[in-house]
Amino acid sequence: MLSSLQESATGDPLRAIATRSLQIPCACMTPNTGRMEVLKEQVDLLRPDLVIDLVLQSCHTFNVEAVKVESLVRNGLGTNYLKIVTDFSSQDIGQLKTRIGAALEMC
Repeated sequence: MLSSLQESATGDPLRAIATRSLQIPCACMTPNTGRMEVLKEQVDLLRPDLVIDLVLQSCHTFNVEAVKVESLVRNGLGTNYLKIVTDFSSQDIGQLKTRIGAALEMC
């Protein structure tokens, strides 16, 4: 949802929507430094034992970017990392439970 501040800053609701959409840290927007910045902030704030990078099978750009995310999480932030590629069907629930459970036990 757009804030009224964003809309009033541009004077144009369509421009405000476009501006906000371009600020989303999506892997399609290269270079995607915004996603790395958000990730750093969230890890610093929440101090998780494990970062799970969930990649939708059809989203190749996030899958490619996972290498950078893993490097940042493991080397830059010193946190455990697990990459999961899924198609969000119910067929991989068992595998997901096993992998996530094992990763959490190793933390």
